[in-house]
Amino acid sequence: MKPKTVAKGVVKDKYYDDQTPIWDVELKKRTVVFPWRVSFYIVIYLEEPFTRIFTELKNYVDGYGIGEISPHEARAILSEIEKKTHININIHI
Repeated sequence: MKPKTVAKGVVKDKYYDDQTPIWDVELKKRTVVFPWRVSFYIVIYLEEPFTRIFTELKNYVDGYGIGEISPHEARAILSEIEKKTHININIHI
């Protein structure tokens, strides 16, 4: 049985227009198809961790166990998730 994984995304701000191609279809066409973007936080809960890191959390919220990590650490974690799930994750950090 696969470990149970639950993820939540929380939108940070109002949508904005961005003319940078990031999605596969946009990169193929060399034009923006989905210009409206949002910034959001992702919280992933799972029974078995993808990886372990030791870091200093910024803006830690006591009692909730959440905080911010650096873009470098976020990329490292996403890379481990990609390896273990065989899912390509395209997130602009």
